[in-house]
Amino acid sequence: MSTNEKGWVAISGPIFLEYKRGEWLIFKDFKKEKGKIIAPYMNDIDFSERNDGWAVGHNLTPSEGFVFHYDGVDWEEVTPYPMRPLYCVAAVAPDDVWAAGWYGTMYHYDGSSWAQVPFPASPEICALHFPAPNDGWAVGYSGSYFHYDGSAWEPARVNDAEVRYGVFFPTPDEGWAVGGGGVIPEYPAQYPIFHYENGEWKKTFRAQMRFESVHFAAPDDGWAAGSHVLRYDGKEWHVITPPGKLYVYDIFTLGGDDVWLACYPGTICKYNPNKK
Repeated sequence: MSTNEKGWVAISGPIFLEYKRGEWLIFKDFKKEKGKIIAPYMNDIDFSERNDGWAVGHNLTPSEGFVFHYDGVDWEEVTPYPMRPLYCVAAVAPDDVWAAGWYGTMYHYDGSSWAQVPFPASPEICALHFPAPNDGWAVGYSGSYFHYDGSAWEPARVNDAEVRYGVFFPTPDEGWAVGGGGVIPEYPAQYPIFHYENGEWKKTFRAQMRFESVHFAAPDDGWAAGSHVLRYDGKEWHVITPPGKLYVYDIFTLGGDDVWLACYPGTICKYNPNKK
């Protein structure tokens, strides 16, 4: 979502869905136009501004990544050269875009071209977030955390051994990371939410839940989702039951009760605080 009146979702194909005038409609179907599936797995989408959007995905055979761009008019595939599978994208500005994924692969777009960026390790990177252009975080497999200081990526020392699927910083000094382990979503083990404050990461909320995504509208207004949905009020996390007990792969909040969820199987939901 970019506003409460306009939003985007990318699904296998890819097919781009646009939310407009209160409903979700197919905006562009690459499979229909090209006669084949280009990217069987669409993993992430982000906008630097209303008319500058990016989406990434991948194929398994062969293992390759794909990049798509929205210029305010249309979505187009803009993969510049053979890339490794991509799992996440962070659009900081139209001339400052990051994409990452397979075995520590990190790419950067400077407004004119993409280039692979040196990365200090080789875990799979699952999520990126930049609270500022010179301040970025990447998380992924085996409890891996990495920080970008404006010049280079460096590993951050965190006492964590699980997969981190989501990371979000509502301010440069405070952030959250969520994830799980190598278990099927229907039977999650206990995995903590990690909180970054005063320069270090610490375990906070812990329950028999697995999380895929975390998003904040403000430091005291955040959501985490996966096998369950949690809401953060600035002091503690509260459990919110997902609609129909669906598994949630992504969550986005515009603030307050204006929250959207992308769920399995193939469902987009809007949070309704009056419905239990």
